[in-house]
Amino acid sequence: ALKKANAQQKKNLLKALGNQKATSKQIKEIIKIFYELGSIRYCEKIAAQKIKKAIDCLDLARPSFLSGPKNFFQELARFMFERSK
Repeated sequence: ALKKANAQQKKNLLKALGNQKATSKQIKEIIKIFYELGSIRYCEKIAAQKIKKAIDCLDLARPSFLSGPKNFFQELARFMFERSK
């Protein structure tokens, strides 16, 4: 986000990020900046790629792992991704 941010956005980001005393107004501003700069979409894209890769790896698991445990981990991965949206 810092690489794409304009001067004012950078100032706001640097002031609030890592600041345990950041106000709710500052945090809302940071979230707004993340959306404006595409940071949220980028993270969702990367997360989706990682989930797909994990599920693809499960597909390569040995046959004895094919039923219950495999389905559990696939559904868990999908749930975690959807929950974070």
